[in-house]
Amino acid sequence: MKHTVITIGRQNGSGGREIGEKLAKVLNIPFYDKLLLQKTAEQSGFAPHFVEQNDEKKPGFFWGMGTATWPYDQPISFRLYLEQSKIITELAQKESCVIVGRCADFVLAGNPDVFSVFIHAPLEHRIERVAARENISAAKAKTLIARRDKSRAAYYNYFTDHVWGAADCCQLSIDSSMLGVDGTVELLLDILRRRNGN
Repeated sequence: MKHTVITIGRQNGSGGREIGEKLAKVLNIPFYDKLLLQKTAEQSGFAPHFVEQNDEKKPGFFWGMGTATWPYDQPISFRLYLEQSKIITELAQKESCVIVGRCADFVLAGNPDVFSVFIHAPLEHRIERVAARENISAAKAKTLIARRDKSRAAYYNYFTDHVWGAADCCQLSIDSSMLGVDGTVELLLDILRRRNGN
């Protein structure tokens, strides 16, 4: 396979992370999700658990209203975004890989080697998946999904000039409930083969 970087945005409970992980395994290329947090911690100097706590979080409402001056008033989330963007760009230059979230589609916009995907699914399907995965009630799963998706959307919309999940934010948007996780992986593999002329 020629040099290819696959970015995956996803609704919570859609199976996007699992799809990305399986896709990377089949293609025998690195998968970056939690591993990206590890790299961010190593390069930023922040503790790993601190990076994870602040991952994909937009700056607070009051940032920019104080008297401190740039760049010393940068909130942690902004500094982490810049560090992750740098790492994502470096990874895309040196290796084929799958990157989940972190505005990777936006960070790598214009790169001809990038295949950007957004994974979504009906709410009922996502509630069922999250409830089973985390052993919680459907009501709690619905609340959790809403909170996580709201956070992801706020983060993406803040740092990019796109709307999270909108059709024009990626090259392909797919409902994972149509074919399931494995079927979606197979579909993406077929598209990649056609895209790369194989």
